[in-house]
Amino acid sequence: MLNRLRALVVRPAAAAPTARRAVPLASYDRALRAELKALPRRTQAAFAAACAERLYPAYAAFLQASGRDDEGLVRQALDLAWAWAKTDVPQDPDPTDLVERCVALIPGDEAGDFIQAYADDAIASVAYALQAAAGSEEEAAGRAAQRGTDSLDTFLLSNQIDPSLPGADQRVWEHPLVTAEIRRRDADLRRLSNATDLEAAVDAVRANAARVSLLPLEHLDHHV
Repeated sequence: MLNRLRALVVRPAAAAPTARRAVPLASYDRALRAELKALPRRTQAAFAAACAERLYPAYAAFLQASGRDDEGLVRQALDLAWAWAKTDVPQDPDPTDLVERCVALIPGDEAGDFIQAYADDAIASVAYALQAAAGSEEEAAGRAAQRGTDSLDTFLLSNQIDPSLPGADQRVWEHPLVTAEIRRRDADLRRLSNATDLEAAVDAVRANAARVSLLPLEHLDHHV
């Protein structure tokens, strides 16, 4: 199951607007993963949960518009990730089972069904956040964050930036949606890293994340 989740980090080429990589974003993601690995597990977990939380509104809108029903599974997994980041107290249900059930919501290449790329990213981001909270994968927090930048990259290259033009990578990197998310992440890490009361800091980071949608919901195609 873990190998399958790792494979989800690189979305199939058919789901992306182009096969090229947004180099500045890729460099940022690598540097962020390295930075996060040096931080305490609960700091990583709260950061990952915040990244997943900001992507969740797009997923929730997709569920509503498409008529799909995940029976609250992804929300349950994200809430558990937050709970573990805050208290570090093991609790049911088994996180491994929840991760597997979340990943199972993403159709495989052989399936005739599909979901929007950002919905795929949102599910995987939550699964990685739960892994970060459980301490079961050392790069899980960075991969939860990467799914957010993947979604931003895909959205911008599909809607606002022509990927065939020179400098498209840099334009993505400098776009207000990207720079705003990087500022939010930097603020999250400062608050969590400097906290004298980590539980209060996790609550504050969660409250801030819950007020923001990473992607502009009014410009998304939610239908399959």
